[in-house]
Amino acid sequence: SQFFITHKETPWLDGRHTVFGRVIEGQNVVDSIAQNDTIISIDILKKGRDAKRFNAAEVFSDHLTKKDAVKNEKRDALAALEQSATYTDSGLGYVITTKGDGEAVTENKTVMTHYAVYFEDGRLLDTSIQEVAEAYNTYNSKRPYQPLPAQVDPDAGMIPGFKEGLKLLQVGDKATLYLPYELAYGANGGRGIPPMSNLIFEVEVVSLK
Repeated sequence: SQFFITHKETPWLDGRHTVFGRVIEGQNVVDSIAQNDTIISIDILKKGRDAKRFNAAEVFSDHLTKKDAVKNEKRDALAALEQSATYTDSGLGYVITTKGDGEAVTENKTVMTHYAVYFEDGRLLDTSIQEVAEAYNTYNSKRPYQPLPAQVDPDAGMIPGFKEGLKLLQVGDKATLYLPYELAYGANGGRGIPPMSNLIFEVEVVSLK
Protein backbone atom coordinates (compact mmCIF):
# COMPACT_ATOMS: atom_id res chain seq x y z
CA SER A 1 0.00 0.00 0.00
CA GLN A 2 1.03 3.65 -0.32
CA PHE A 3 -0.07 7.11 0.77
CA PHE A 4 0.38 10.60 -0.58
CA ILE A 5 1.05 13.99 0.97
CA THR A 6 -0.42 16.60 -1.35
CA HIS A 7 0.73 20.23 -1.47
CA LYS A 8 -2.31 21.61 -3.27
CA GLU A 9 -5.88 20.71 -4.22
CA THR A 10 -6.02 17.52 -6.33
CA PRO A 11 -9.51 17.17 -7.88
CA TRP A 12 -8.41 14.26 -10.08
CA LEU A 13 -8.04 12.13 -6.93
CA ASP A 14 -11.64 12.71 -5.79
CA GLY A 15 -13.47 9.42 -5.43
CA ARG A 16 -10.26 7.42 -5.92
CA HIS A 17 -8.44 7.91 -2.62
CA THR A 18 -9.47 8.54 0.97
CA VAL A 19 -8.23 11.47 3.06
CA PHE A 20 -7.20 10.10 6.44
CA GLY A 21 -5.13 12.83 8.04
CA ARG A 22 -3.22 16.05 7.70
CA VAL A 23 0.26 17.27 8.55
CA ILE A 24 0.26 19.04 11.91
CA GLU A 25 4.00 19.01 12.60
CA GLY A 26 7.08 19.02 10.40
CA GLN A 27 5.53 20.84 7.42
CA ASN A 28 8.95 22.37 6.73
CA VAL A 29 10.30 18.87 6.11
CA VAL A 30 7.44 18.08 3.74
CA ASP A 31 8.03 21.33 1.87
CA SER A 32 11.74 20.60 1.56
CA ILE A 33 11.11 17.42 -0.43
CA ALA A 34 8.38 18.84 -2.64
CA GLN A 35 8.81 18.43 -6.37
CA ASN A 36 8.49 21.17 -9.00
CA ASP A 37 11.10 23.42 -7.38
CA THR A 38 11.56 26.77 -9.07
CA ILE A 39 14.71 27.16 -11.16
CA ILE A 40 16.33 30.50 -10.33
CA SER A 41 18.88 30.38 -13.14
CA ILE A 42 20.41 27.88 -15.53
CA ASP A 43 23.50 27.83 -17.72
CA ILE A 44 23.33 25.86 -20.97
CA LEU A 45 26.69 24.82 -22.40
CA LYS A 46 26.79 24.01 -26.09
CA LYS A 47 29.44 21.49 -27.06
CA GLY A 48 29.99 20.20 -30.57
CA ARG A 49 28.84 21.36 -33.99
CA ASP A 50 25.24 20.11 -33.66
CA ALA A 51 24.84 21.65 -30.22
CA LYS A 52 26.00 25.04 -31.44
CA ARG A 53 23.38 24.95 -34.19
CA PHE A 54 20.63 24.19 -31.65
CA ASN A 55 18.38 27.21 -31.10
CA ALA A 56 16.72 26.74 -27.71
CA ALA A 57 14.57 29.86 -28.01
CA GLU A 58 13.22 28.72 -31.37
CA VAL A 59 12.45 25.23 -30.09
CA PHE A 60 10.68 26.66 -27.05
CA SER A 61 8.69 29.04 -29.23
CA ASP A 62 7.65 26.15 -31.51
CA HIS A 63 6.56 24.17 -28.46
CA LEU A 64 4.34 27.02 -27.25
CA THR A 65 2.89 27.48 -30.73
CA LYS A 66 1.94 23.80 -30.96
CA LYS A 67 0.48 23.88 -27.44
CA ASP A 68 -1.67 26.90 -28.32
CA ALA A 69 -2.77 25.23 -31.55
CA VAL A 70 -4.00 22.14 -29.68
CA LYS A 71 -5.85 24.31 -27.15
CA ASN A 72 -7.44 26.54 -29.75
CA GLU A 73 -8.51 23.62 -31.92
CA LYS A 74 -10.22 21.98 -28.95
CA ARG A 75 -11.86 25.28 -27.94
CA ASP A 76 -13.34 25.73 -31.41
CA ALA A 77 -14.50 22.11 -31.65
CA LEU A 78 -16.23 22.22 -28.26
CA ALA A 79 -17.91 25.54 -29.06
CA ALA A 80 -19.20 24.21 -32.38
CA LEU A 81 -20.51 21.02 -30.77
CA GLU A 82 -22.34 23.01 -28.11
CA GLN A 83 -24.67 24.37 -30.79
CA SER A 84 -26.34 20.94 -30.90
CA ALA A 85 -26.47 20.43 -27.12
CA THR A 86 -29.63 19.54 -25.23
CA TYR A 87 -30.11 21.38 -21.93
CA THR A 88 -31.70 20.08 -18.74
CA ASP A 89 -33.69 22.19 -16.28
CA SER A 90 -30.58 22.59 -14.13
CA GLY A 91 -28.65 24.21 -16.98
CA LEU A 92 -26.53 21.18 -17.87
CA GLY A 93 -25.85 20.85 -21.58
CA TYR A 94 -25.03 17.51 -23.15
CA VAL A 95 -24.37 15.93 -26.53
CA ILE A 96 -24.19 12.15 -26.92
CA THR A 97 -21.49 11.75 -29.57
CA THR A 98 -21.46 7.93 -29.62
CA LYS A 99 -24.49 5.86 -28.64
CA GLY A 100 -23.91 2.64 -26.75
CA ASP A 101 -26.28 -0.26 -26.16
CA GLY A 102 -25.32 -1.30 -22.65
CA GLU A 103 -26.93 -1.04 -19.24
CA ALA A 104 -28.17 2.38 -18.14
CA VAL A 105 -26.33 4.20 -15.34
CA THR A 106 -28.15 3.93 -12.00
CA GLU A 107 -27.46 5.22 -8.50
CA ASN A 108 -26.71 1.78 -7.07
CA LYS A 109 -23.84 1.14 -9.49
CA THR A 110 -20.23 2.27 -9.69
CA VAL A 111 -19.69 3.91 -13.06
CA MET A 112 -16.31 3.24 -14.67
CA THR A 113 -15.73 6.22 -16.91
CA HIS A 114 -12.96 7.71 -19.01
CA TYR A 115 -12.97 11.50 -19.00
CA ALA A 116 -11.24 14.66 -20.11
CA VAL A 117 -12.09 18.00 -18.48
CA TYR A 118 -11.55 21.32 -20.22
CA PHE A 119 -11.98 24.99 -19.53
CA GLU A 120 -14.02 26.91 -22.09
CA ASP A 121 -10.85 28.26 -23.72
CA GLY A 122 -9.71 24.73 -24.56
CA ARG A 123 -7.19 24.30 -21.76
CA LEU A 124 -7.05 20.80 -20.32
CA LEU A 125 -7.79 20.51 -16.60
CA ASP A 126 -7.44 16.76 -16.19
CA THR A 127 -7.90 13.49 -18.07
CA SER A 128 -7.86 9.73 -17.59
CA ILE A 129 -6.94 9.25 -21.26
CA GLN A 130 -3.26 8.89 -22.09
CA GLU A 131 -3.60 10.10 -25.68
CA VAL A 132 -5.22 13.34 -24.52
CA ALA A 133 -2.50 13.92 -21.94
CA GLU A 134 0.16 13.34 -24.59
CA ALA A 135 -1.52 15.76 -27.00
CA TYR A 136 -1.44 18.45 -24.31
CA ASN A 137 2.08 17.52 -23.24
CA THR A 138 0.91 16.75 -19.70
CA TYR A 139 1.55 13.00 -19.76
CA ASN A 140 2.82 11.61 -16.45
CA SER A 141 4.47 8.20 -16.73
CA LYS A 142 3.92 7.59 -13.01
CA ARG A 143 0.18 8.05 -13.26
CA PRO A 144 -2.14 5.22 -14.33
CA TYR A 145 -4.43 6.28 -17.16
CA GLN A 146 -7.51 4.19 -16.55
CA PRO A 147 -11.27 4.61 -16.07
CA LEU A 148 -12.38 6.54 -13.00
CA PRO A 149 -14.81 4.80 -10.60
CA ALA A 150 -17.63 7.26 -9.98
CA GLN A 151 -20.75 7.17 -7.83
CA VAL A 152 -23.84 9.11 -8.89
CA ASP A 153 -26.03 8.79 -5.79
CA PRO A 154 -27.01 12.05 -4.01
CA ASP A 155 -24.34 11.69 -1.32
CA ALA A 156 -21.47 10.89 -3.70
CA GLY A 157 -18.55 13.30 -3.59
CA MET A 158 -18.68 14.31 -7.24
CA ILE A 159 -19.61 17.72 -8.61
CA PRO A 160 -23.35 17.96 -9.39
CA GLY A 161 -23.10 18.42 -13.16
CA PHE A 162 -20.84 15.41 -13.58
CA LYS A 163 -23.22 13.17 -11.64
CA GLU A 164 -26.26 14.49 -13.48
CA GLY A 165 -24.59 13.99 -16.84
CA LEU A 166 -23.55 10.41 -16.11
CA LYS A 167 -27.12 9.52 -15.10
CA LEU A 168 -28.24 10.40 -18.63
CA LEU A 169 -25.97 7.75 -20.14
CA GLN A 170 -25.55 4.01 -20.56
CA VAL A 171 -22.59 1.70 -21.06
CA GLY A 172 -20.89 2.42 -24.37
CA ASP A 173 -22.06 6.03 -24.57
CA LYS A 174 -19.62 8.83 -25.24
CA ALA A 175 -20.83 12.32 -24.44
CA THR A 176 -19.74 15.90 -24.02
CA LEU A 177 -21.15 17.66 -20.95
CA TYR A 178 -21.31 21.45 -20.63
CA LEU A 179 -21.34 22.40 -16.96
CA PRO A 180 -22.17 25.97 -15.90
CA TYR A 181 -20.09 26.96 -12.89
CA GLU A 182 -23.12 26.46 -10.61
CA LEU A 183 -22.95 22.73 -11.40
CA ALA A 184 -19.16 22.60 -11.12
CA TYR A 185 -17.10 24.39 -8.45
CA GLY A 186 -19.42 27.33 -7.94
CA ALA A 187 -18.93 31.06 -7.68
CA ASN A 188 -15.91 30.68 -5.42
CA GLY A 189 -14.08 28.00 -7.38
CA GLY A 190 -11.82 25.63 -5.48
CA ARG A 191 -9.25 22.86 -5.86
CA GLY A 192 -7.12 25.14 -7.99
CA ILE A 193 -10.04 26.08 -10.25
CA PRO A 194 -10.82 29.81 -10.63
CA PRO A 195 -14.16 31.24 -9.43
CA MET A 196 -17.15 30.95 -11.78
CA SER A 197 -15.40 28.51 -14.12
CA ASN A 198 -17.65 26.72 -16.59
CA LEU A 199 -16.26 23.27 -17.34
CA ILE A 200 -16.63 20.86 -20.24
CA PHE A 201 -16.38 17.10 -19.76
CA GLU A 202 -15.81 14.53 -22.47
CA VAL A 203 -16.87 11.21 -20.94
CA GLU A 204 -17.18 7.57 -21.94
CA VAL A 205 -19.11 5.06 -19.83
CA VAL A 206 -16.89 1.99 -19.97
CA SER A 207 -18.73 -0.34 -17.58
CA LEU A 208 -20.85 -0.57 -14.43
CA LYS A 209 -19.95 -2.43 -11.27
